[in-house]
Amino acid sequence: MIPLGEEVRKRHRHRTERGRVIHFSVQLELWFADSWQPVVRYDAAHGFAHRDMYETPSRKRKEHLKVDLATALTEADR
Repeated sequence: MIPLGEEVRKRHRHRTERGRVIHFSVQLELWFADSWQPVVRYDAAHGFAHRDMYETPSRKRKEHLKVDLATALTEADR
């Protein structure tokens, strides 16, 4: 977990094998209504790189990122 301010943080996890990214998850969260709420998450949980944009904590829009996992991880971390 990486704090970016008092009410903003980034969760970053990735796994590599022989120098290649095989899995990752990067999530930006805001402190709101007494809890951390996801705003955007990049990951490869479904076998492909994608971005989840949260409209509410339970409602999100998924966007397929048509790039390799290493490129998606770099974009997510920025």
